[in-house]
Amino acid sequence: MPVIGIEIGGTKLQVGVGEATGTLVCLVRRAVEPARGASGIRRMLVEMVAQALAEAGVDRREVGGIGIGFGGPYDCTHERVVRSFQIEGWTGFPLRQWAEEQWGAPVMVRNDAAVAGLGEALRGAGHGCRRVFYLGQGIGAAEIGHTWAPDPESGQLMELEQICSGWSIGRRARKVVEPASRMAVLAGSVDAIDAAVVYAAAEQGDVMAQSLLRVTAETLGFARGNMATLLHPELIVIGGGVSKMGALLWEPLREATLRRVMAPFAAGVRIEPALLGDAVVVVGGCCLADQPFLPVSVP
Repeated sequence: MPVIGIEIGGTKLQVGVGEATGTLVCLVRRAVEPARGASGIRRMLVEMVAQALAEAGVDRREVGGIGIGFGGPYDCTHERVVRSFQIEGWTGFPLRQWAEEQWGAPVMVRNDAAVAGLGEALRGAGHGCRRVFYLGQGIGAAEIGHTWAPDPESGQLMELEQICSGWSIGRRARKVVEPASRMAVLAGSVDAIDAAVVYAAAEQGDVMAQSLLRVTAETLGFARGNMATLLHPELIVIGGGVSKMGALLWEPLREATLRRVMAPFAAGVRIEPALLGDAVVVVGGCCLADQPFLPVSVP
């Protein structure tokens, strides 16, 4: 029976039609227009679902369920959005009720990082594992991105995603580079530097870029080592921009993580990049549509 997976992110919206196995038949993507607010985004979603169903050749009445990954905290007990950090108008909105009334199918809603983690656990890098922990673009599953770590520049405590997420790597680079630096040349301007540029410059021997990667690996390893000691996952999956980097980040990241895991658990933890790419929340949403007993404690 066909299902729908939906991602409501801060920068993009995605709708996919597929199977509960996570196999997608089609995927529709649009950029978020923040000025339209939450109500405008809901109108876009209605249009996108209609487009996706038409492209997939599926009648709305055939849809067996819908899984939604929302980009912000979601109250699973009362089935309401807590808030969006990017878009006005979502606070307190009964998203599940609205979606069920709109499309006439059972709906499950969770935070987008939790949905991405479900997708990777069931259909991605974690397939076959019993305990998987996922870290995404904003370092989000279980809200680990909002835990605290020492800022490598000041030593003051700072939220982890402000230091180690893909977008924060680019932001930190833009703060310290000179206009004539290798990173700025590769990007075309200082303002265009992102995590991919930082990694490319590091591969070319840029000392500042290499330092940024080392700091990222050390800080993220600090947080992940603590998490692994507490939760004992078999596998830690990393998505987002960090997952697309190579050995210059991954080797020190694995080392820094395992160095901080309680010794008896270290041998049982693997660390791997995500496999599902930009469609991870949509694939997870399709899986979520077939998971009626997923614990409500997942954020």
